[in-house]
Amino acid sequence: MPSVNDKILDEITGYSVDLQRLESSVKIKIRKELKKLEQSLVKELNTSKLLEAKRTQTKVKRLKTLLKQTEETIVSTYKTIAKDHTKILTGVASLAEKQAVKSINTAIKFEITSVSMSKQMLKAIASDTLIEGAPSAEWWSRRGKAFQARFSDTIRQGMMRGDDTGTITRALIGTNKNKFKDGALQVNRRSAEALVRTSIQSVANESRLMTYADNDDVIKEIEWVSTLDSRTTQTCISLDGLKWRNPDKKPVGHNIAFVGTTAHWGCRSTQVPITKSWEELGAKGKFKEIPESTRASMDGQVSEKLGYEGWLKTKPKEFQREVLGKKKYELWGKGKLSFTDMVNQSGNALTLEQLGVKLAKPKAVPKPKKVVEAKPKLKTRKEVESVLTAQLTKNVKDSRYIDRPRKYYGQANLKGLTNEASVMFKNALDEADLLLLKVNIQGIRSIQPIKGNRRAMATMGGGRFSFKKKYFNQYAAGLNEDELKRLSKKAKETTAKLLVDIEPAKKRLKKVGDALDADNVTDEMRAAYKKARKEYNLVVRRYNRSLNSQASQNYLFYRNSQKTSTWKVGDSAIARPHHAGSYFKGGEKRMTSVVHHEFGHQIHQQFGVKASQQTPPLENVLNQLFKDKRTVTPTKYAGTNHKEWFAENYSLYSMGRKDLVDPLIKDLLQQMEKGIIKDTDSLYTWLRGVYEH
Repeated sequence: MPSVNDKILDEITGYSVDLQRLESSVKIKIRKELKKLEQSLVKELNTSKLLEAKRTQTKVKRLKTLLKQTEETIVSTYKTIAKDHTKILTGVASLAEKQAVKSINTAIKFEITSVSMSKQMLKAIASDTLIEGAPSAEWWSRRGKAFQARFSDTIRQGMMRGDDTGTITRALIGTNKNKFKDGALQVNRRSAEALVRTSIQSVANESRLMTYADNDDVIKEIEWVSTLDSRTTQTCISLDGLKWRNPDKKPVGHNIAFVGTTAHWGCRSTQVPITKSWEELGAKGKFKEIPESTRASMDGQVSEKLGYEGWLKTKPKEFQREVLGKKKYELWGKGKLSFTDMVNQSGNALTLEQLGVKLAKPKAVPKPKKVVEAKPKLKTRKEVESVLTAQLTKNVKDSRYIDRPRKYYGQANLKGLTNEASVMFKNALDEADLLLLKVNIQGIRSIQPIKGNRRAMATMGGGRFSFKKKYFNQYAAGLNEDELKRLSKKAKETTAKLLVDIEPAKKRLKKVGDALDADNVTDEMRAAYKKARKEYNLVVRRYNRSLNSQASQNYLFYRNSQKTSTWKVGDSAIARPHHAGSYFKGGEKRMTSVVHHEFGHQIHQQFGVKASQQTPPLENVLNQLFKDKRTVTPTKYAGTNHKEWFAENYSLYSMGRKDLVDPLIKDLLQQMEKGIIKDTDSLYTWLRGVYEH
């Protein structure tokens, strides 16, 4: 009888084929966009009358004008492609999570896992998953610059040879005879297709890995599965079958560090989960409901891999025809189609929408159980507290925490927060948690409000996140701008009325005060003065309270949150904002910036710590870099000390403003995400490299 892990591999292999078909549809779409771009550039070249000029000076002038115009066109096109592609990748992240959940539930025959990632988490996966050290949006930007360079170089070379416009055009886009594959811009088409393939695979794998990490009570390890054929690289051949522990990615039975979601450009490998055995699950709680027949097949062993072609041969003919398409299916059946051609899904493309429908409907293979729907959205503070407490309780058990237990561990106390602020806070924490996993740091274990009159927006220490309810409520107050304006207007009207009352009270006080200068001062006069002074002080206090009312403060806070700093590296240090949140617009972004800042403290406080009295090794390194090697201090707060320097830089890094991050911290975080910096030894090896260069 096939094991549970065999069944999971079978399901995920099928879904990997679907993603290849999605990849084809995205490539087709982007090829169309690039073709339109090429046509637009050729049109600009023709209308520029570049080669009609007689004088060299005129040609140079027209060339500069043409290149400036085309650069704007290229940048605009690639920005649009990057934006659209990020939306597609968000859909891929959501789809891959559902596929992973469905694969596990189908194999176990019990709804043991469910879809749980928020929109913010899915967007973070799509935006932040690194491909060879950079997110996809940055790669598209680089592709745009390469396109512009190749376009410019080809025109200049043509001019030097004395080519006419038609010859230069053919040099750019190729000839009909060779199906336009002999043009200089063909390289850009191929690089765009490689980026599509790698980004979709990377995001899908990252989403699956996050799903496995969220279900580490069921999934004990992950196994690398390579698509073995004539196109497989030696790197993927060597990784095939290796295992790492879930969720911390420590090697199992070998010493090779986890290389990331993909091993190289164009990588088709994926990672599949290995469930715990029935004995390891302990037959308690929800696991009691797992069917008896399934329990026997939950042996915790790796799957028996057939390879792609062997796997496809086990499927019904209807399924084979659906995967390959009618024509390829017939050629394959007659032995006229090679294996390499078979796994290329061009001409048999699927869109995200079609894949969503395909995932929801029954397949030609045995019908799986319905997957648990996404949990209802949280709406109240109590609901958020309950969910967070469950997460924190789980984090408390992380063996990397080595201090003695405290009573507040495992508690989420959001007392004083509004419902809106609680939900917003939860979304920010989810996003920060996701990024914390990337650098292999344990999650926080307590959330509490800051007591007293401390001005700090939030603090972090020992995995304990503390927040100031005043500021967090103000971040969320901007969700209803119209109500904010109404309350602020009402407060101003009240303030104006109280201001009118101050002058008469002041006159009354002066009048009775002047009477006290007379020779015959009576007790009644003293009592009248005391009463007038009391009335005056009362009106003034009411006016001051109204002037600084919560409604006015909330609206002022909101208005300030709509202004963003335009400071960039190289500008005057005096013009820097005070904190990283000033680079982002709106309360939600600014609250998220604060949360990421505090999670930056969690990183330097916990990385590599193995003894309770040990100074965190990352803090020693940061202190040294802060004094000797710091080149970018993006905020005034970052200049306070090495810890705030790191936390502010981390907040900007994790929220996509890497242009403001010190290059050393950027490299440090990227090396941590790749698993190259994973302990104290590798950290100091990296530091030595910094000083040697």
